[in-house]
Amino acid sequence: MVGRCGAPAVSVAVGAGIAASSLSRSTHSQQSTPAPSLAISATSHLPGSKLKISSGEISTHVISKLGKASVDGAKVSVSYNADLSAGARSCGWRLLREAALSTNGGIDDLVPVGELQRGLYLLEFDFSGVDEAARKVYRKEAEGVYVPLNSTGFFLAPRSSITLKIEDPDSLNHLVLSVGDKELTARPGVRAH
Repeated sequence: MVGRCGAPAVSVAVGAGIAASSLSRSTHSQQSTPAPSLAISATSHLPGSKLKISSGEISTHVISKLGKASVDGAKVSVSYNADLSAGARSCGWRLLREAALSTNGGIDDLVPVGELQRGLYLLEFDFSGVDEAARKVYRKEAEGVYVPLNSTGFFLAPRSSITLKIEDPDSLNHLVLSVGDKELTARPGVRAH
């Protein structure tokens, strides 16, 4: 199987005392099917020292000013690139996972403990529910006539992305997004358990 930009689907990145490896099985058939993958992230700062599995993770929570229903079940995909200077359209991105937001708008294990590696993580959110809800926001005029405030819906594309930079695979990363009909804000947060 050939990855994006013609590169093989197997990659290895080494740097600053951190070794990250991902292995993919591939088939040589004409049909392209997603290959199962195994990701390993380990750190060792001294030669001969024991490897330690990373304890970092990525989680997210989306708060919608248009109501929980606008983000309930929204799809989120996570892609990884070991190159810390990569752009969204650069070569080297690999899809890691697709998940759905809970009824409360969260995913606690977007990148589970032990799988976080040094690199970039592109999180793509499907905001089509936000787009639909934004189209239903009306203002009542003095004459009793209702006028749509957002006849074109959410101001961003229904599928919008945010890229996280991870330099420490032991870091805890909780991305909090707040969305409204004409707003998207992103900030780091603390996951509540």
